[in-house]
Amino acid sequence: MSAGFACAIADAAAGEAGGLAAACLAQLPQSDGANLGIVYVTESAAAALPRLVGALATGTGITTWAGGVGLGICAPGGEFYDRPAAAVLTASLPEERSRVFAATDDPAADLPREHARWIEATQPALALVHADPRWRARSSTPAPPPAHFSSAAWYRTNARTRW
Repeated sequence: MSAGFACAIADAAAGEAGGLAAACLAQLPQSDGANLGIVYVTESAAAALPRLVGALATGTGITTWAGGVGLGICAPGGEFYDRPAAAVLTASLPEERSRVFAATDDPAADLPREHARWIEATQPALALVHADPRWRARSSTPAPPPAHFSSAAWYRTNARTRW
């Protein structure tokens, strides 16, 4: 992995999701200055996601996390569909050149209104966007996102960074 980036993959072959955090933390570098974490889990680990993110935040010191739940995870070393698994990515990003945007009911209006100055100044070249298709507006009051899912967009302005 490139300098400033790290990854970890863990699965619970015995079906226990509780050990995923410890297994991932054991693979991540200690105190590498990372300030963004991204975590993906399989559906069978969805219930453990809040505890997993809490343990990862405590173990790494990273307070900003995004990610989600999927049918499976494809990562170096395997594909996991039938058991709890997690893939974790961490990154050290310049604070002034990257940003996490919270979910919003009207991103076309809210994103420019809340972040126009930053977007104009940095001219972001990359976005990582997470969304949950089950989160839909019902009349004028949107349903809250599922508790196990966080959605965010992250913009990085240096497109030459090697991934």
